[in-house]
Amino acid sequence: MNAALRVRGWREGWWPDVAIVAFVFLLYTNIPALVRQAYELPTLVAGAYVVLLVPPLVHVMLRGHRLRVDAVLLLMLLFLAVLLASSLRAPLMPFAVQRIFTYVFEGIVLYWLVVNVVTGMTTLRRVIGTVLIAGAFLGSLSTWQAVTSSNYEFGGLAARDWEMIEKAEREGRAAGRPLAQYRGADRAEGPVDEPNRYAQLMIVLLPLALVPIRHATTRSARVTGTAVALLVLAGVVLSYSRGAAVALAVLAVALSAVGWLHPARLLAGAVALVVLGAVAAPGYYQRVASIGTATSVFADNGGRGADGAIRGRMTEMLAALHAALDHPVLGVGPAQYWKVYSAQYHQVPGIQFKEIRGTRRAHSLYLELAADTGAVGFTTFLAIVGTAMVALWRARLRYATQRPELSDLATALWLSVFIYMVTGAFLHLAFERYFWFLLALAGASVSVMSNEAVRPSPGVKP
Repeated sequence: MNAALRVRGWREGWWPDVAIVAFVFLLYTNIPALVRQAYELPTLVAGAYVVLLVPPLVHVMLRGHRLRVDAVLLLMLLFLAVLLASSLRAPLMPFAVQRIFTYVFEGIVLYWLVVNVVTGMTTLRRVIGTVLIAGAFLGSLSTWQAVTSSNYEFGGLAARDWEMIEKAEREGRAAGRPLAQYRGADRAEGPVDEPNRYAQLMIVLLPLALVPIRHATTRSARVTGTAVALLVLAGVVLSYSRGAAVALAVLAVALSAVGWLHPARLLAGAVALVVLGAVAAPGYYQRVASIGTATSVFADNGGRGADGAIRGRMTEMLAALHAALDHPVLGVGPAQYWKVYSAQYHQVPGIQFKEIRGTRRAHSLYLELAADTGAVGFTTFLAIVGTAMVALWRARLRYATQRPELSDLATALWLSVFIYMVTGAFLHLAFERYFWFLLALAGASVSVMSNEAVRPSPGVKP
């Protein structure tokens, strides 16, 4: 009897979905990387959790599904060719090879596997639900730390830079500043041990978290969905990321533009956030307010009125821009700008808003991509993202009348990709598996929705 139930469960897709959601939860919580760091395991061993997708892939093939190769994947293969061509003149070939291998396994392989194992609406809902649960779980850990002032990191799932916090506290006490004014160093870093990255992987979940709320049929479902969204938002806010604050503002405007947020509520929410931020989190409020000093970077005093971090970011970004202009076609090679060229370009006259010694990342996805791969790589990468976003937008319009739940899902994914690209203005591409997983989720959703749309919507007579 039990054997028969297991066979039936496999046939209906339940057991393959268990493997898929396990993979998704491990990926988004970054647990394999944390285990690798804790036990000093080889990277290959830590990445072995990808084999969880092999049984579902076999299951899909046995059911007669043809393996998909969509337009996005073809463009990703083209981008691989660009990386290979760009690496031919790389001064430090090992770093170029490492960058290419990372892209192959965290990009191409991950994308191909996800779009081929997520083949039905039930599986898609489980995957999106798992991602939201992972985000709410991480947000709850960060919230618990903030509320209790605990330094427990839950095995690295809720990291904090305690050395920086202690330094900020010493400097704050020495200057006679109240605690609240230097708690800005107490930034949630999540499982990636970096606050800006943590904010980035959390903020892309916010549009997805709104879909269950919009389509909740019971009060409990609406309350649960709201709790998940608030926990995800807490993770973003507790990162104290200024780039994420800008992205949140852009996301709010985008939500209003697509009709998910009334302009009056948008204005009221903005006022409430400013007031609450000034009272409850003055350290974060001050960090966000310091964005306004960016305009003084180009002042005649050499930009000394700007925040030090902003001056550093501006120097790093403009240095990458100069490198891209000097190597316009294929760039300097994958990972070569950071490892080889950045130190010399930081010394370009007119952009030294802050003295930077040694090599640095460009702190901009677009500028570092242009420096590494030139106009060819830059254009190909944008074509990948653009193709995915166009497909999602078409799905949004196609299903708006007859299948609003599918239209909202397409809209949410479009907003998620869009807001990731907004954060890319301030952050270079790192932990790229999160980005390619997001695109893979978009690609799988477009395919699943096209199959699902031929069925009548629940409650609608055919």
